[in-house]
Amino acid sequence: MLITTNGSAPKLFRLDAPDGVGWVQIRLEGPDSNRQGIGSLVEVFSGDRRQRWYVTGSGSYLTQSAVDRHTFGLGAASAADSVRIVWPDGRGVVRTSPVAAGSTLTLKYSEAP
Repeated sequence: MLITTNGSAPKLFRLDAPDGVGWVQIRLEGPDSNRQGIGSLVEVFSGDRRQRWYVTGSGSYLTQSAVDRHTFGLGAASAADSVRIVWPDGRGVVRTSPVAAGSTLTLKYSEAP
């Protein structure tokens, strides 16, 4: 992460996760009018934890979040139990099979029920 401030040097931060810390990345492929799934809710379930992320096209003043992939930490878990997407129009995609730690999962709007 790079942070800049007025009148001083930028600061660069890096997070080195220790061995055994898992993560999954979720990519959304929305319809032609919203390819990045902006407005969607992404939920990742792992054990008794539920993590949520609302996909937006911006951050706050002079910031930006990644809109092409969303990363969720799993701690020591070897997989996420499931992932749920609620698209902006209310259509949902539920993936009930586990998603292995260290992997990227792409979910497509066309597969939504």
